[in-house]
Amino acid sequence: MAETLDRGASATITARIRSALTEGRFAPNQQLFEANLAAHFHTSRGPIREALHQLTAEGLLRQVPNRGVFVIPFDVQALLDLYFARRVVEETAAVAVSKSRNPRLSGLEVAMARLRRATKGRDWVQIVQADLDFHEALVEASESRHLIRMFRALSGEARMSLLWFEQLYPDPRDLIDEHQPILDAIASHDSASVKKQLAIHMREAMQRLSEEARRNRDSIPVPSRTASLSGPRSFVAAANLRSSPKRARTSG
Repeated sequence: MAETLDRGASATITARIRSALTEGRFAPNQQLFEANLAAHFHTSRGPIREALHQLTAEGLLRQVPNRGVFVIPFDVQALLDLYFARRVVEETAAVAVSKSRNPRLSGLEVAMARLRRATKGRDWVQIVQADLDFHEALVEASESRHLIRMFRALSGEARMSLLWFEQLYPDPRDLIDEHQPILDAIASHDSASVKKQLAIHMREAMQRLSEEARRNRDSIPVPSRTASLSGPRSFVAAANLRSSPKRARTSG
């Protein structure tokens, strides 16, 4: 019975910490402490340890021997690698959908409409969710369970990374100009154009990131929400994190 309760507690705690990570409530490279999280969740260290292990396996945390568990760092090289992996998965899925006689476009069209509404509202967290909904709908339309599984393995880290792109898109409507051509190419069954438009979209994001890093001497500014959600009564404070750094250093 105790083991069953621990497993249930671990799943709940994992979900809570995952949400905090993917909402940008932790800064890169910040440390999470088991004892403080256990006190916050009123549980033993066992479920906390399982939760941190699961999130490490998902790529959202990293374990440093003899030091502890830290939020993954975000630098230009790490983001380039993430976008390389995303492009491989999404391009394969999009080409497959474009070659289908009866492609499942309804999910993409709904996601595109949601992205348009989100950009008008200018709430970046909602924009990030709508953006990822579009890309998830694209991969799901391929009906390939392996591609879907690979995308979902990347989605948490992708959501975390996109939160850092807010300052790179002063006009969020630019995202519409990047996504609509992808949908149009798929609907036209033009696989060559699909590859081209996805490449343009991914390259545009990386170019904006690289330019921002150069302007800030190879640093990526930390989103303001990280500081605003780290007050004395916040969930972040419960993890006993140190003060958020002004910038996340890049390895470029």
